[in-house]
Amino acid sequence: MAKAVAYGNKKLDFFMNGCESDEYHPDEIDRRIIRYLSVDGRASYTQIAESLGVTPATVRNRLNRLIDSKIIKNFKPIVDRKLYNLDISAFLMVNLESTKLTEGVVTQLQEFSEISQISILASNPNIVCTAFAQNMDLFSIFLARLTLIDGIKEVKANFIIKSISPGCLMQ
Repeated sequence: MAKAVAYGNKKLDFFMNGCESDEYHPDEIDRRIIRYLSVDGRASYTQIAESLGVTPATVRNRLNRLIDSKIIKNFKPIVDRKLYNLDISAFLMVNLESTKLTEGVVTQLQEFSEISQISILASNPNIVCTAFAQNMDLFSIFLARLTLIDGIKEVKANFIIKSISPGCLMQ
């Protein structure tokens, strides 16, 4: 049975083996808009449109669709760590006493302002976090508080010497 599915601004008819989807599927123009915003999140519709060879209305409509469909979840600032006085950055390797405790530990980790990203892994370590502090003294205090969380067996800090990609909350 042929189905019509939204794909960018076009409707494509194809066989989906009985599977029907009303989800929005980004096309190449959408991906180029996302790439542009990844470099300059403050770019105007006009700037993006000129770069992509489309109209500002096209950029606005597609961006709204990407937001409405939750493909773009949020816009966040990338902070210059040096200017924000965050001289210490590290990946924290967190091993748990049991993987059954993961959800509770993650909930508690989310309360720490020093942590910018939390990832759950399928192996040891169970959780990897990216953390920032102004200096080593404050990092040590943060680490001591972190190790008090019930269910955490071990925390290892791997200090970041240089970040290459600004793809996270803080750079």
